[in-house]
Amino acid sequence: MHSFPMWVLPLIVLTLVATAALVVVAVRRVRAEGGVMTPGFKGWLMILGAVVWLMPLYQVAGLFGMIDGFAPAVCESPWVLRVEILFLGLSILLSTTCLVLMIGRSMAFPVLVRVVMIWSVVSFPLSLLVARAMLKVVYGVSIGFAELLGGDNSRIGPWVVGLAVNIACLAYVSRSRRAVITFVN
Repeated sequence: MHSFPMWVLPLIVLTLVATAALVVVAVRRVRAEGGVMTPGFKGWLMILGAVVWLMPLYQVAGLFGMIDGFAPAVCESPWVLRVEILFLGLSILLSTTCLVLMIGRSMAFPVLVRVVMIWSVVSFPLSLLVARAMLKVVYGVSIGFAELLGGDNSRIGPWVVGLAVNIACLAYVSRSRRAVITFVN
């Protein structure tokens, strides 16, 4: 089992503390406004903001974990690792762009957050399909999905949790009046 680099834990703690501080500020603002719907990161939108804020950090930590975890497999199938890193790099790029749009309260944020959420749900099954195709085409190894999932079962649990979070976030962005009035730039 691999360990995370030493800088990851302080970064996660700092992010959680900053998110908690923002939640406290948002709660105080809502109480001061008397319950009138105003734009800004309050209520459930604050939770969505925390998810969007943590997504790039989680994916960068996953990238370092993937590089450490796949070290023995690099000798056997480096192209599969390169494709996995490409998928994760695309995820990091999309989620970072989404974070920048969220901070700027851009009208493009609700659209891009949907793209990011759908990509994060689809990327794991797609990476399995691409890995299976790469193993067959490049290396001449025919492997079934059961064996492929058996070798990568540590990603199934986080994917299921991510699926639930993504469904909740997609439903919220699609139905929230606060999201509509917040992202107007």
